Amino acid sequence: MKLLNDYFSQNRFIVADTFYAPSENLASFADTNALLQYCDQFNQPIIHFWTLTNTIILGMMDVKLPHFADAISTLEQAGYHYFVRNSGGLAVASDAGILNVSLFLPNFKTVSIDAAYQQMVDWVKATYDTEDLPIEVREITRSYCPGTFDLSIHGQKFGGISQRRVHNGVAVMLYLSVNGDQERRSQTLRDFYIAGLQGQTSKWHFPDVDPKVMANMDTLLSRDLQVEGVKAELLQVMSQAQLLDQTLAFQTIQTEPEYQAFYQNALRNLEQRNQKDLAHKFS
Repeated sequence: MKLLNDYFSQNRFIVADTFYAPSENLASFADTNALLQYCDQFNQPIIHFWTLTNTIILGMMDVKLPHFADAISTLEQAGYHYFVRNSGGLAVASDAGILNVSLFLPNFKTVSIDAAYQQMVDWVKATYDTEDLPIEVREITRSYCPGTFDLSIHGQKFGGISQRRVHNGVAVMLYLSVNGDQERRSQTLRDFYIAGLQGQTSKWHFPDVDPKVMANMDTLLSRDLQVEGVKAELLQVMSQAQLLDQTLAFQTIQTEPEYQAFYQNALRNLEQRNQKDLAHKFS
């Protein structure tokens, strides 16, 4: 975590922690977009923890499935809420056992994409990596939303990382499967892609999800882990590195006119994208 210390030892992270009800699902990415713009404009590093309820977050790639309407039907039959985020990539699951963690890094654009990813990797490794259970960083190709910076132990993925950039700001976003029914999550997304493709070839690549290649942290670490405890353990590492600002509350930022302007604009864009991507598929 040396690079974070080099950049933010004097300008420390504030912490936001948000639960979004299903009716507020779009707000999760409206906040993500607003936080990225705010951190960039006001030079404020931020950690954002957030959780959803039984939701599949679709990527912009997913709407290209040749039978997207049929794929969506599988999510409804499985009892999941869903929405399309305004960024690339593929679907991920989010529920009470999955912790989403975002690092918002101002004045970080000169740092390479891989080096920015590595900051999240280093943070998780500093918290959970052991000699007996080393955390590996490599693509788990048959996971859902596979990527180069997948986090796994003994070949089973428990976390995935994505990244967004705007001007000089960088957001590095992680999901951690802490506990819960990971097999159900994986099987739901396997069914989603099977229904969406129906054996049809596509110029876009979609994962052939194998539920066996994914697992929860509590299983892999043989510990009774809860989302609140993972937050505390991650923050303890940040605190030990003297990277936390204990004086400024995120709620104060949320009320600022500049933040509200960023948020409302992002929310409108998300609403328009979801109206477009989800409505015309059923016409």
